[in-house]
Amino acid sequence: MNEPDLLIKGQVVGEDGHGIGQALVTVEGSVNFPEIAMITDDAGNFSVRLPLGDCTLQASAPDKRHGSLKICPRSGASFRIIVR
Repeated sequence: MNEPDLLIKGQVVGEDGHGIGQALVTVEGSVNFPEIAMITDDAGNFSVRLPLGDCTLQASAPDKRHGSLKICPRSGASFRIIVR
């Protein structure tokens, strides 16, 4: 039986709290993850389905600022990644 996937929503923001569009978000996991990457919308929003388990979200803004956030996804979770 497959483990359930969770829908994770998030936003990439700058230190000023404003969303960053066209940022690249990648997922690195402690379980066997496939390669996952997505681009944020104009407001910095993204969503992805992830298996249960710890993972790290990495964000790279178009102007080369970076940020990361280690998460343990739960149902209905929403996260903000701050790039500096």
